[in-house]
Amino acid sequence: MRPRVSTLFTAASLGLSVGVGVLWFRSYPVGDYFGCHPARVRGLVLEHESCGFATWRGSITTGVDATRIRALDQKQLNEWTVVRSDPAARLLPTPGLNLKWEPRSNATELNLGNPVTVWNRLGFWMLHQQMKPDFGFQNSNWIIRFPFWFPFALTLILPSARLALWLRSRRRRRRGLCPVCGYDLRASPARCPECGKAAPVPPPA
Repeated sequence: MRPRVSTLFTAASLGLSVGVGVLWFRSYPVGDYFGCHPARVRGLVLEHESCGFATWRGSITTGVDATRIRALDQKQLNEWTVVRSDPAARLLPTPGLNLKWEPRSNATELNLGNPVTVWNRLGFWMLHQQMKPDFGFQNSNWIIRFPFWFPFALTLILPSARLALWLRSRRRRRRGLCPVCGYDLRASPARCPECGKAAPVPPPA
């Protein structure tokens, strides 16, 4: 059971690394934005949240933004949320889940400031902004940016470890050693006396 689970995780990790690599390569000519913008109304308060990530020129920017706006009356709230013929004229998202994917060939990278630490120079950023409630408006957001090579390297750890173990086991078998512990099997080729591993049965000719 364990080898099957390990193989499943290795295959999934390898598939993720391929997907990350494709997005990494694609991020230079075209940036992608994947987001969810749920909005709901509670009384006269419109709560709008944004979460998602954007890719652009070898980096991933992800963030969460939460906004709460209190309307003066129901008429003003309807003006904010009504579905108009021109989407650009709608001030705020219509209540709902509001999933969104958008390719951006002319995207501009969000400026988070000048690099201050070594992590910034390596492409890692974390920014938190919070506005105090003022005139019924409240906003808080988190922004995190990291380079594509970071998740790409993480997803390659398990496949690389499995490949290294397979190469070591193959090398030991060729030398007549136990593929698990490396014990010399010339005196007992059927089973390893050190770890008890049975020798693999060769397929019939």
